[in-house]
Amino acid sequence: RAGNQAIRTLNGPAPAAYYNVDFGGSSGTKTLAGPIAVQNNLIISGIAKMDVSASNYDVTVAGNWDVTSTEANPFAERSGIVILNGIASQSLTTVLAAGETFHILTINNTSSTGVVMNSKTSVANSLILTDGLVFTTASSVLTMNAGSSVSGTSNNSFVSGPVAKIGSTDFTFPVGKEA
Repeated sequence: RAGNQAIRTLNGPAPAAYYNVDFGGSSGTKTLAGPIAVQNNLIISGIAKMDVSASNYDVTVAGNWDVTSTEANPFAERSGIVILNGIASQSLTTVLAAGETFHILTINNTSSTGVVMNSKTSVANSLILTDGLVFTTASSVLTMNAGSSVSGTSNNSFVSGPVAKIGSTDFTFPVGKEA
């Protein structure tokens, strides 16, 4: 629906569970009132915007992250955490020319096909590789912003494809090659 909305959670501190979520509509900011767990796809469409709020609520997605909204900044990441925790292939897609930015991005995908970045993606603070592969290409580079960090890189959890780093701080690139 159009207009600003607070996305409620009835589970207290536990994440509100949804199957598919489409933060769509003709306009307005959809502000989280608690953490959410999406069991399938999260879509931000129309000219809507999703805001993790000043409380920086977590967003957990087991399916695809798909942004088709034409709003200038359709995802207000603030200092929030986005967790991609699928058991099948996941994709991350946005129509924004500059790509999607996450403050903290956690990859915990147990499938052999991992998370496919179909668009440019930036991480402002930290990339946490708990489990699973992240696939990037020359047109869908993963960029680590100045001062950001990576943790959890292992033989089972790394980026397969290009990674860029902005800034001059020490940094270990989380890249590998799938077998």
